[in-house]
Amino acid sequence: MKQTSVTESELVKPALRIIKDNPGINTSDLIIELQKVVQLYPEDKEIIKNRTDTKFSQKVRNLVSHRKNNKFGKCIERISQNVNAGFRINE
Repeated sequence: MKQTSVTESELVKPALRIIKDNPGINTSDLIIELQKVVQLYPEDKEIIKNRTDTKFSQKVRNLVSHRKNNKFGKCIERISQNVNAGFRINE
């Protein structure tokens, strides 16, 4: 079956590399940087109905918001409890 969009699991390694190189990066900037290094499919670029964000940006936000239950979350931590706080690689 032909892949039609990038998966959240495919975003983990490139996201971690970006955070490693940019400690403190926030979710909005992480989305921008991931778009530069991940191949996006047409479906990823679609705007979500009744919203202004893309399916790709929602996947990145899901990766971040579900971090307590995914591999990504085991490797990063928020710099502070502030909602807009950036991330860093944990020890």
